[in-house]
Parts: sequence; C-alpha cells; structure tokens
Amino acid sequence: MFLSLSLTLLTTTALPLEKDIGTFLRKPDKVESFEVESDGFSKFAILPKSQPVSAPVASELAKIFLDPATFDDYIKGCGFSPAVAFRFTKGDKAIDVLVSFQCRELQIQPAGSNDWRVGKKSFDRLAPRILALTKTARPDDVRLKDFK
Repeated sequence: MFLSLSLTLLTTTALPLEKDIGTFLRKPDKVESFEVESDGFSKFAILPKSQPVSAPVASELAKIFLDPATFDDYIKGCGFSPAVAFRFTKGDKAIDVLVSFQCRELQIQPAGSNDWRVGKKSFDRLAPRILALTKTARPDDVRLKDFK
C-alpha cells in the first residue's frame, strides 16, 4: 500500500515521524491547506499562510490518499508543479501532501522538506474528486478554477 509503508521520516525539527503513515493520516490533530508557488519545473515553495481543513474533508482526503485504487502504476514525465499542500499534523510532527492538478500527481514528504522519497504517485482516476475536495477546503483559491 502506498502510504502505509513503514518508514522513519524526519520533520524539520529532526524528530521521527510515526512509522505508519496510514495511521498518521487517519488520526491527525489538525489538517491545514497551503498555497504552493511553483516554477512549473519541479521547484516549489509552500507559502506560509494556511487555512484549516474541516474534519469531514480531511477524513475523505485521507481515505483517498490511503486507497491503492486511487493511484496509477506510473509516474508521468511532466514537471511536478503542485498548487496546494495539505499538512497533516499530529503532536509536533507533520507531513505534507502536495497536489499537482497539472500533472495529476501527489507527493508526500516530511513537513518543511523537499524529500519526496516517501511517495509520489499519479491519481488520474480520482482527480475530479480530489479537486472537488480541494475546492471545498480552499473556496477562495481562484487558481483552482482552471483545473478539471
């Protein structure tokens, strides 16, 4: 399973993240969304201003992110350029799930890092649902209107 890998990750404070990412996503203390600025060629920055994500939306996103049927068996050759990051925080640890609607890929990494080795997957099959949930979480984000 994509996200239930047993991994030890480091946050920006060098504290180990929970080994079971699935449990982490299912039981966060809070979930926030962030705008991501990207150059379109795999370089990006998560902007500091966050918006809280409601518990129902966070739960639905976690279910989608944890379901192996969500993902394709390949990574695309486009430059990963995320528009949004969802930060799942538990205690003093966090992971970021960066979402690129241009490439229809997501990347999971320890919060504050650019270490995508935790996971990067294509999500063509559920792109409309992920986009709808993202628009619900970020209703004033005009950048999302052009994605389908």
